[in-house]
Amino acid sequence: MADRIKKIESEENNYQKIKAMCASISTSADTYDTIEIEDYFKTMNILNKEGFTMRDTRTNKTKKIIGAVISSFLFGSIFLFVIGVITYFQCTEPKNMPWFIYGFIILVLGVPLFGIVVNLISRIKEINGGEEDEASKY
Repeated sequence: MADRIKKIESEENNYQKIKAMCASISTSADTYDTIEIEDYFKTMNILNKEGFTMRDTRTNKTKKIIGAVISSFLFGSIFLFVIGVITYFQCTEPKNMPWFIYGFIILVLGVPLFGIVVNLISRIKEINGGEEDEASKY
């Protein structure tokens, strides 16, 4: 709890610096063209180097998962459609291709389909595991 209190106090201190900087900007007579931004930039740069950010670093995992599912579904549907069309004509046409060629084509189209499913599972685990959030810090 002591470490948490120190972190909260540090955040409060950083927000007080930002508040003072904003108050200074709003009360100054400077215009957009005359403002001396370098001092403010230096202060913000120091705070950023210390790990302080005003950006919302929380991510919406649900949106990312839905996006991964939709894209996987669309690409998977294309492969399933092609496999379905080939299978339909293989089974309904009187003169069809040899079964070993048909099997090879289905295998060639099935491998990417399997890869799409494996990649989707991996992506969902990555999003839920926070690995993406960790990577964004670098």
